[in-house]
This record gives sequence, C-alpha cells and structure tokens, in this order.
Amino acid sequence: MINKTKMMILAAMIGTSIVACKDDKKEDATPSYSVVGTWNESMNITNEYVNGTLLSADTITYAQGESTVELKADGMLISKTGSSYDTATYTYSGNTLTVVMLDAGVPVDTMAFTTSFSNENTVTIKGSSTEIISGTTFVTENVSHLQKIQ
Repeated sequence: MINKTKMMILAAMIGTSIVACKDDKKEDATPSYSVVGTWNESMNITNEYVNGTLLSADTITYAQGESTVELKADGMLISKTGSSYDTATYTYSGNTLTVVMLDAGVPVDTMAFTTSFSNENTVTIKGSSTEIISGTTFVTENVSHLQKIQ
C-alpha cells in the first residue's frame, strides 16, 4: 500500500503533466505550456497536522534525476524515487489538478492541487488532503517544485 506522504509527493509531481489552455476569444496574459514529458522534483515540503497541531515538517531537496515523474499524454504517469515507482492518473481543468493514485492498478485515493507555472520548464504544485479517523483529523499539506528535464 502506498504511504500518505509518498502519495502526496507523487500527486504533486503529477501536476506537471498539465496542458494549460487559453481562451481563443481574448488575449490571455498566462502562456499555455505543454508539460507532458519527464520532470525532476527539486524540492518537496510536507507538513502534517493532527487535530490542528503540527506533527511534522519536512523539506526534502533532491539531486537531478533522483525523484522524477514521466507524464504521459494519455493521462497516465510513472513516478520514480530511487529504485521505487508508483503510478497514477490525472486530469487538469483551469489551475486545478486532480490526481487518482493507483495501487496495483486500482484507484486508492483522489486529491486536488493548484498549480503555478514560473515558465514552461518550472512549476510549483500545492495541495492538501484531510482524513478523519475515529474522530481524529489528519491533514497533510504539500508543496513541490518541479523542473522539466525532457
């Protein structure tokens, strides 16, 4: 089973598989970028809360190629960190990325993220997930910085 933090990281990385669209009827100040390809996660920041109290705050900086995601035009992705990999599907509308995490091909979790492009090769993904288990509220917030490598 995929652990929650790993799912958040993967989901954040998926955000880069976005093709932003612009309105053909008016000029759009935001350029459209095709982001299908392979992306490097350079940094990931994760905060975990239990009932509103910060439980952990982690910042991970990755070397080039250490944590990547291949974003396919068909909406599938493969995330690789070290020798492990995970899969998911995604859709994108406006600046909202919806990610469906898969475990052995079966959907196990759905998360929504917002995206912010600095340019065609750099994107920041932000999101959070909330789970309530036996009256305890668990919140995970995630920010990932990604650079396109091909």
